[in-house]
Amino acid sequence: VKAVDALLRARADPNVANAAGETPLLMAVRETPLPRPWVEVNPRMSIAVSLLRADADPDARDSQGASALTEACQQDDAILVELLTAVGADLDAEDQKGKRAIDFAPPSGSVARQFSSA
Repeated sequence: VKAVDALLRARADPNVANAAGETPLLMAVRETPLPRPWVEVNPRMSIAVSLLRADADPDARDSQGASALTEACQQDDAILVELLTAVGADLDAEDQKGKRAIDFAPPSGSVARQFSSA
């Protein structure tokens, strides 16, 4: 988290993508381990918030059409889904196979319950 904040203070572009089209936000959601019950700070959330505050595009997609929202749904992270949708992530955007982010959520998970009650 400190490294991300330092890079952003140094004016690193939060929307730069690698050859696979992955942005820092997508990689943070995809690669950062889920928080453990004994850890107070959620590193995924902290990194995502830092990147979004630096104007990271919440709808940026990789070469397969996956977004941070896709990853958050797949990992059943309802709090991160709520954050991403609050800053404008498109719930109806489809990947290259025509699937929406919610299609990747576990059917009986918290994200599926959150979407079905909306």
